[in-house]
This record gives sequence, C-alpha cells and structure tokens, in this order.
Amino acid sequence: MFGVTDPKHPALVSLYDTPWAATGLALEGDTLYVADGFSGLRVLDVSEPAAPAEVGFYDTPGGAFGVALDGGYAYVADFAGGAWILRYVASPEEE
Repeated sequence: MFGVTDPKHPALVSLYDTPWAATGLALEGDTLYVADGFSGLRVLDVSEPAAPAEVGFYDTPGGAFGVALDGGYAYVADFAGGAWILRYVASPEEE
C-alpha cells in the first residue's frame, strides 16, 4: 500500500505478499480486490492501511489477471475460465 497524501512523493505504507502475482486491483471503500494470477481472486480489508488483512478468496479455474467492480459484483478476467461474475458477501447476514 502506498500513501499518496503528497501525490508527488508516494510513500510505502505496507506490503501484502500474495501467493502468486498481483495482476489486477480494484478498490471499493476499504475492500481491495486482487486478481492474483494462478491463485485466483483475493479480497483484502485495507481499513488499516498499515495492516491489510485477507477476508476472502475465490479460486478461479485458470489465472485471474484482471478485476473490475460494479453494482456489488466483481468481474474477474480468467486466463482459462473466461469472465467470472462474483458477488462478495462478508457474512451470512448480508445475503
């Protein structure tokens, strides 16, 4: 995570090491969606930028290489599986 309080001088705030390689990012509020190559889609809580925490994961069939968000859905581009449309639910009460 980078701090961009001063856009001319971004500063490293923290690092979250994913199992594969982060190939796409999408941020919605305090939730960061990471397309993580052959590891699938990772969902991180970044409400504490200095300590991001994984709160969800979806294993796509090939390699997730892009993610976009719209209307409560995550649209994931997967190398072998095509386009996946996912809805992240943080807890059963939200279903």
